[in-house]
Amino acid sequence: MHLVSFASWIQHLNKQQFLKTFKSSCAVHAESDVDIWEILKNSPPSEYEKVAFQYGITDLRGLLKRLKKMKKKEEKKSEAFLKKLDPAYQVTKGHKIKLAVEVANSDVEVKWLKNGQEIQPTGSKYIFESVGNMRYLTINHCSLADDAAYSCVVGEEKCTTELFVKEPPVTIVKNLEDQMVMKGDRVELECVVSEEGANVKWEKDGVELTRDESFKYRFKKDGCKHVLIIMKLPKKTVAFIRLRQMAAKKDLEVYQSIADLTVKAKDQAVFKCEVSDENVKGTWFKNGVEVKADARINISHIGRIHKLTIDDVKPEDEGDYTFVPDGHAFNLSAKLNFLEVKIDYVPRQDPPKIHLDTMGRTAESTIIVVAGNKLRLDVPITGDPAPTVIWTKGEKASSVKHDEEVTAGQTTSWTVQDGKVLTEGDGRVHIETTKGHCIFTIEGAERQDEGIYSVVVRNPAGEDTADVHVKVVDVPDPPQAPRILSVGEDSCVVQWDPPAFDGGQPVTGYVLERKRPRATGG
Repeated sequence: MHLVSFASWIQHLNKQQFLKTFKSSCAVHAESDVDIWEILKNSPPSEYEKVAFQYGITDLRGLLKRLKKMKKKEEKKSEAFLKKLDPAYQVTKGHKIKLAVEVANSDVEVKWLKNGQEIQPTGSKYIFESVGNMRYLTINHCSLADDAAYSCVVGEEKCTTELFVKEPPVTIVKNLEDQMVMKGDRVELECVVSEEGANVKWEKDGVELTRDESFKYRFKKDGCKHVLIIMKLPKKTVAFIRLRQMAAKKDLEVYQSIADLTVKAKDQAVFKCEVSDENVKGTWFKNGVEVKADARINISHIGRIHKLTIDDVKPEDEGDYTFVPDGHAFNLSAKLNFLEVKIDYVPRQDPPKIHLDTMGRTAESTIIVVAGNKLRLDVPITGDPAPTVIWTKGEKASSVKHDEEVTAGQTTSWTVQDGKVLTEGDGRVHIETTKGHCIFTIEGAERQDEGIYSVVVRNPAGEDTADVHVKVVDVPDPPQAPRILSVGEDSCVVQWDPPAFDGGQPVTGYVLERKRPRATGG
């Protein structure tokens, strides 16, 4: 609030002639120009509110957002600019300002942006100049609407600044003048101030003159001119008359500003702010258009709290929302972001499962087959989608690694070496997969077919494994290294080593045959 004092006093000069002299004086307390940007930039965060109060900053939240944004910017080596815009500029309302950059190429064309939108050279508001390597943007007759972010763009590069427009304090253009009048005369005291709409009050001897005393005083206002009319000057009037310019209203403080929201479809969005004066009303805007209450949108004002509630949020509700308190030159703004939840259809998936047939297995989970016969492993499996089947021999399923991408449902066959996965190469081996079964067949089982066979089934939902021990039973080899230890009339003692291959089962007995020698002729 800028206080400007006007003083006027009346001196009684001649009682007989009832002459009165009105003298006036005026004291102006003009604020020196200060750079709010520099003050905030060099102040600790704990002092921001104090600085804002001291210098009459109303939209502190918006100012701090821009301050934070500017502090985050890192100076980079530019190929397009020799000299960029300063981080911020300040201009008084009604004045003009010139923004300047120096470009590396004197022939290059530049574009000027305001809040991301290109400025078009229309009328006399903006003036574009190009002098050598210098590029200028002049903004004439600055208003609060010019308080914004400005950018100069060269190709893919740009530099940005913040322009702060401050309202000048009200000053006295024309002071009150001393007057000498006769008793009973009508007196008019006139003063001219610098700004239209300034609220003033008149005082006499320190007591405010009101319109209730309209039979004595009248007040006139014509633009910047303010007039006090004293209808009829009483006898022996000596007084001190003062005119004081006051702020239109007490400064409004923001206790809680509105915040950005991110809301999903069908949810509720609530913008809420709290100001210091519970009597202050306001208006809500979305993207610059006034918001009207309807079935989904509720606007409330309870005490110092102002709320905008949007039910059943839709994509078209996304945008910039602003609350403007009536009679105050600032606003509170925030953004509503619509969160689109994408639901991708995932078909039902059942993890694969192996259901081994217990027929032909011993308690030790071993399949026994006689050499020369067919070995058939018929394994029931389930899973959706159809699982990939991998057979190996010589390594347990838990250690089988499948390095190649295999299409779901494809059967891969192999063998015989230590778990290495191979394509079907032995003509005796056949792999078949049907719905619900995977079948592994070896025609004419041989000794080398004995071992651990592993089956792995995989699909996107999981994996299952099983191991089967196959034992091939065959005729055992003859005993090794037979030795006759002694021979009697009707007996002998024979000793031998066990056979190298027992046929896959422990040898339970041996059969000894005696061959009679042939008789010889004499």
